[in-house]
Amino acid sequence: MDQAIIWFEGLCQQLARDPKAVSDQYENFKNSEQVLQNCRVILQANQTSPLAKFYALSAAQYALLMRWESTALTVIGEWIGYLEELILVVAQQWKQLPTFLTRKVLLLYVGL
Repeated sequence: MDQAIIWFEGLCQQLARDPKAVSDQYENFKNSEQVLQNCRVILQANQTSPLAKFYALSAAQYALLMRWESTALTVIGEWIGYLEELILVVAQQWKQLPTFLTRKVLLLYVGL
């Protein structure tokens, strides 16, 4: 597994247990210039946990909505297309996926 994904997995586990201890790290991740690219890498990695995928979707949602006016339409369109692909996966695997993750995919899609 990629070192960045391992770091993010650890961050997400800490966020779930003690959010105050690592909230600055997560804020830095959400506000980084590469957040959307990093979120795609995390979401596309097969071995990424549902919790990490949830936090990656949350970070992408934050970045897309907070930077809406400055985000290129092609980037927004790519994310909409990618989320449509994820919705198909959710539709096929909904029994195996945690509800919090399927809801986050749908909420982000509807929000865009």
